[in-house]
Amino acid sequence: MLLLLVFAIIQPALAATEGTSSGTATVNNVGPSISSPELWDSGETTDKNNTALTVNTEYHVNFTVTDSNSLATLHNVTIKMWESGYSTEGGSDAETNHYTFTWVEGTDTWSSSPSGFITTGNCKDPGTGSSATSFEFTLAFDLSKVANYTSSNTAWKIKIYAYDDSGSSASDATLMYGVAFYSEISITDTTHGWTSLSPGDSNQQMNNPDSDIDFTIVANANWKIQTKGSGALTSGSNTIALSNVKIHKDTLGSAASLTISYADLGGLTNQSPPTSESGTATYCTLWITVPNGTPPGDYTYTLSLQIVQQS
Repeated sequence: MLLLLVFAIIQPALAATEGTSSGTATVNNVGPSISSPELWDSGETTDKNNTALTVNTEYHVNFTVTDSNSLATLHNVTIKMWESGYSTEGGSDAETNHYTFTWVEGTDTWSSSPSGFITTGNCKDPGTGSSATSFEFTLAFDLSKVANYTSSNTAWKIKIYAYDDSGSSASDATLMYGVAFYSEISITDTTHGWTSLSPGDSNQQMNNPDSDIDFTIVANANWKIQTKGSGALTSGSNTIALSNVKIHKDTLGSAASLTISYADLGGLTNQSPPTSESGTATYCTLWITVPNGTPPGDYTYTLSLQIVQQS
């Protein structure tokens, strides 16, 4: 009995048959990359890189962004454009020479600065939270009517950035373009004239509807105004010679007689371009001399004004 009790006391304990070990696999952030940058017309049929673009016209910038961690880890994509003769990459945004376009991954939204120069419906992006690792983006943009004209097709630069949530980034700066000359003129006073004239009146300033002709111009380079008349002022078979009408911005002593060919308008040459599409409001003034012996009547003609680039 005693021997059996000893055996029972020294019998060994059973060993554990299962255990655990915590493990961690660290996946590093891999920064994004940019490839295949392209500048196209809106139909994406004509390569516009290193060419002169037309303002107020849609163009596309295409490029591929790759991120091995997935595109959901992108923070934003930013495209900057600037005219290197007047601004720098870090310059302030302005209709004349600097634009910033941005896509934000977290909200899946596009924007432009200055505002209004992006066609969001024609932009392409992977959306928010995409599991894809590569996507070809499209920025659909246009330039203000006052975007600086350049004689060089490489003066405007494009730089594309891709930023991820960890602060890594990639960039590409291989696209460039020029901007063609643009101008437009809008005449406020579409009729003008002189009232209560008498034969022998000399250098009478116009007074209908007021003392000058108002108009607004938009241009993207230095400009000048040229004018001409349609021919002699006519009332039935009676005429007043066109040369009896003089024109200048505001000074009779510097005014020149109208001709039937375009000629520079004094006081409105070598003018600087406006800084926004609201344009530059200006005016010109007309004076008439009525020869003695002129029969009564309403003498009519047509005045034409055009804006041209200052050479």
